[in-house]
Amino acid sequence: MLFLIIGSLFIPWRKNVTLLFLLIPFLIFLLNVFNHHHYEPASDLMYNLLGLALSTIAIIFYLVYKTKKK
Repeated sequence: MLFLIIGSLFIPWRKNVTLLFLLIPFLIFLLNVFNHHHYEPASDLMYNLLGLALSTIAIIFYLVYKTKKK
């Protein structure tokens, strides 16, 4: 997590506001997946994994769109 905080200092966020908004749900779902305990229902884990996958796909599609736009 510290790597993400330090790495975010080097990204010019004024140009990548959309990427910033796409990273917020990604990080939330990632933390929820890592904080899942074995005694919690498996449906919670599946929900968080689905959200993580969808937010990852959204980030990939955005980056592909942005690189093809140039």
